[in-house]
Parts: sequence; C-alpha cells; structure tokens
Amino acid sequence: MISAWPLTGRGDELRIVRTVIAGDSSCAGIVIAGAPGVGKTRLAREALEQARTRRCRTYWTAGTESSRSVPLGAFTDVVTDFGADPLMRVHDVLTGLVGGPDRPHLVVGVDDAHLLDDMSAFVVHRLVLHGLATVVLTIRAGERWPDALVRCCKNGPLRRLDLRPLSRDDTRTLVETVLEAPMEASSAERLWACTQGNVLYLRHLLEDEMQAVG
Repeated sequence: MISAWPLTGRGDELRIVRTVIAGDSSCAGIVIAGAPGVGKTRLAREALEQARTRRCRTYWTAGTESSRSVPLGAFTDVVTDFGADPLMRVHDVLTGLVGGPDRPHLVVGVDDAHLLDDMSAFVVHRLVLHGLATVVLTIRAGERWPDALVRCCKNGPLRRLDLRPLSRDDTRTLVETVLEAPMEASSAERLWACTQGNVLYLRHLLEDEMQAVG
C-alpha cells in the first residue's frame, strides 16, 4: 500500500479554499463538489491542516449513510444531553464547537455533507448564518443537498468549487512523485486513459500493479 499520497495538481483550488478560510472573500465557507474519487476529501483535509498550522481551531466530521438517520449524527461527540429538546441540543452543539469569544477562529470541515441528517445540516446553517465559523464542505456532484445547506448557498455565503479530474500532465506528475521515478510517456498515457484523472481510481490501479509486480 502507498502511504504517502501527495496533493498534486490542486494548487489553484487550494489557494481558493485558503482565501475563503482566511476571510479574504465575501464567503463564509466553501462547498467542494465533484465526482466520487476526484479528490474532494484530500483537498479539504489539506486546507484544514494548513489552517491549523496558522493557529485556527479545526473540527472535522462527515456525513454517512448510517448517521443520517440519527439526529445530530455528525456531531455526536459534541452533544452532551441526548434527551434535551432538539433546539437545545443544537444550541449545545454550537456552544461546544464555538466556545468563548476569545478563542481562535474556528474552521469546520464536513465530508460528504450531502449525507448529513437535517439537524446536523441545521448546525452548519447556523454556523454560516451567524458567522460562527468558516465551513469547508465536500459534496458528491449530482446528489440532493439537505435543505439547510441549499438555503446557505441561495443566500450567497457559501462559494461552490467544482473539482475536476486531474489533467494528463498532473496525473503523470502525481504518479512520478509517488513512485519517486520517471514514467515512460506510453505508461503515463495508459494510466490516464484507464483512470481519466480520477485520483481514487489511479491509486487503486497503481497499488494493484505494484502488488502484482511483487
């Protein structure tokens, strides 16, 4: 298995996300949308890690098929009273995330935000609407969004970034970086033709070939 998988060919996209996090735009957050395996999670995690090194507080969670049936399923580690009134639980989560007024800026990352339950999506909506945090969301293209997130985008505070597959050149650069060796042009073209620049497909294909070789 390849443990180190660098972020390659995403310099422009990373700068966009960093600009939003730094507050140098009119947006309260950003939605990274794209096909499965295109690298949305990797980009979002890198942006949050860089924010953490700049002394921001960061919080990472994810929507899942199993948790979307659980109210506040994406924030269960923050909820302290599951028996409370729903609005009180939302307030509880917001308080747990945001804390006091003198704490460093909060950046909340939510992977697969299209799978959030309604109450978790409402928490994100509150964070955005009241400027309590900058949010970085990943959403699979073509999926239905929770209504609360739709309202965030309609009102304008969330920017959308559509993440495309890697180009031929970026695909080759990524593989050469991982393998720490140059590739023949024909091999690079074959990998790109098989994966069309999808990073997840590329990783699986490369790992399978490396295991087959020995």
